[in-house]
Amino acid sequence: MIPAISLSLTPRADRQARADVFRRMAAEGRARIVQYNLPEPSLDAWLEHTERAWFCTLSVSGQPCAAVWIRDFTGQSAFVHFVIFRGYEGLSRAACRLACRWAFSGGLACLMGLIPVVNRAALATMRDCGWREAFRVPKACFVHRLGRHVDGALCYFTPQLLSESEATQ
Repeated sequence: MIPAISLSLTPRADRQARADVFRRMAAEGRARIVQYNLPEPSLDAWLEHTERAWFCTLSVSGQPCAAVWIRDFTGQSAFVHFVIFRGYEGLSRAACRLACRWAFSGGLACLMGLIPVVNRAALATMRDCGWREAFRVPKACFVHRLGRHVDGALCYFTPQLLSESEATQ
């Protein structure tokens, strides 16, 4: 019998917590994916990017497994960003739902993501979690490693979509 996995969410916005997340992303090669528009991942750019964000880490048995930051608010909507650390990819759906529940409990009515279409793994994860793709934004994302702009998939998630995704679990 497989033991139940319990995720916990810790809202944290202090500089050290955000730096720790960046260092982990960099060590795992994920900082380059998160900061796809930069020639090299940068702690300073990361700290500036997340300075005013709603920020939280997710853990399993006290071990960080993911981080979420929400920024670029417009009305009761905002853009959300996720990173799932290596070894925890199987928890993507549960981590996404927990983080979205947290965001919606904070008063947001819609979360959005603009994902470079070349990031097929992120798009598949978003769809698997119940997010919807609204449309493709032509040449919206500059991917530095490719040296060009690519289309961005504008995705969204609402409390209703969260309820629907939890019902089809």
